[in-house]
Amino acid sequence: MRRALIQTLCAAVLGATLFAANSQAQKYPDKPIRMILGYAAGRGIDSVTRQVADKMEKLSGQPVIVENRPGALGNIAAQAVAVSPPDGYTILFTPNSTHAANVHLFKKLPFDPVKDFVPVGPVATLGFVPIVNPDTMPVHNVVELTAILKRDPGKYSYGSGNATGQVAGEL
Repeated sequence: MRRALIQTLCAAVLGATLFAANSQAQKYPDKPIRMILGYAAGRGIDSVTRQVADKMEKLSGQPVIVENRPGALGNIAAQAVAVSPPDGYTILFTPNSTHAANVHLFKKLPFDPVKDFVPVGPVATLGFVPIVNPDTMPVHNVVELTAILKRDPGKYSYGSGNATGQVAGEL
C-alpha cells in the first residue's frame, strides 16, 4: 500500500509540475528537480522524501535532488521554495505543520502559506500515541489521562519533538 501511495504522489507531483510548466516551450522536465525538505537528514520524513524522489527520478528521467534545509520548524525550507521561480523545478516536501501549525506558532512567517504554494497531495499519515511514566501518571487510557489533567489544570506538562506533536498535545 505504501508503494502505491508513493507512486500516486509522484504521478500527482509530476502532473502538477507539468501543468505549471505547460507554458514553457521545452519539454518538462528537461533538467534536475530540487526537492527541498525543512528537516535534517536521517529523520523519518527524510527517508520518505528520498523514496518519493527516487520514484520521481525513475518516472521523469531526470535527477531529483533532495536538499535538507532544517530549522524553524520547516520555515527555512518553505521560504526557499516560496522565492524560487514557479517553474516546477523546486518542490517543497513538508509535513502539514509548515502550512497548518506554523501560522499559529510564529508571529510572522517569511512566506504566505496560501499564496506562495500550490498543494499537490498527501504522501502519508501518522498517528500520535500519548505515552506516560506509570510511576508518576497512574493512567491506562486517554479517558483517565483527560480526567487527571482536568482535575489538576496546570500541574502537568508534556513534551513533543515537532510542531505537529505540539498541536496534538494541545488537543
